[in-house]
Amino acid sequence: MDKREAKEILSSVCRIRDEAADPLVAGALEQVRLDPELAHWWEQLQEADKILREKLQAIEIPPFLDRQILSAARDVEPSRWWKILAAPKLIAPFAAAAVVIVGLWSIQPQPAAFGAYRSEMVAAVSVPYEMDVEAHDFADLRRGFAEAGWPSDYRVSSALQATDVEGGLLRTWRGKKVSVLCLETERETGGTGHGAIEEKGTGDTGHGADHEEDLYLWLFVVDRSALPDLSETGTAIEKVDELMTVAWAQGKKAYLLVDDGDERSLRAFRQKAGERGHTGSD
Repeated sequence: MDKREAKEILSSVCRIRDEAADPLVAGALEQVRLDPELAHWWEQLQEADKILREKLQAIEIPPFLDRQILSAARDVEPSRWWKILAAPKLIAPFAAAAVVIVGLWSIQPQPAAFGAYRSEMVAAVSVPYEMDVEAHDFADLRRGFAEAGWPSDYRVSSALQATDVEGGLLRTWRGKKVSVLCLETERETGGTGHGAIEEKGTGDTGHGADHEEDLYLWLFVVDRSALPDLSETGTAIEKVDELMTVAWAQGKKAYLLVDDGDERSLRAFRQKAGERGHTGSD
């Protein structure tokens, strides 16, 4: 083995864990021990590999990156796979495989529709996004959803009507259109912990006076048929990926309310199933 061959072999090895396991690597390392110039080259290569590995390991992975990638993949136009399968010789085997796959899928327990929906919607607002509907009040927002062909005949409780409208998002879930009302308000906070709502002027808790803090809320509206396992009595308030959630069904719509506060703040905005808020044509 000459110097050139030794370099080719060692260049393809990231880290050597067991020299004896590969006779070629063992031979190349023997050349390193015999050739000072080759030894210097090998030392530099290992140092460069170490620096590169440390730089890559130091890169912080953004939260919800996997969901962002999957969400972006859903927006890509699907390949024309049916043209590939158009060849007569390929139709039969693929048809047989499809029957087997569908059969296996049908006997597997499927996740409840609401649980999957809630997780995906929470993930959608847990990462940076741009407004699809520009609006500054509830009338503009409802009109924007209607013009886009998204659900606009929803009900908004009096408590939510007191918040500020930031805009709206147009989302889909399993073929169903989801309107997302992006809202913001301010609440007085004291020393009772993150998200706690305090009465104005009662902030002497040992942490200084009360101060105003932004509270962001998202109201997701989808056709009720999309979530057959969601009842009118709704769900208990539950934390999902650092956000608080509660859901209920009313009329022809299913509602999911999400905020970045705590259980107490969300309960203040919870639209009870029996409460009649402002609505469109629902």
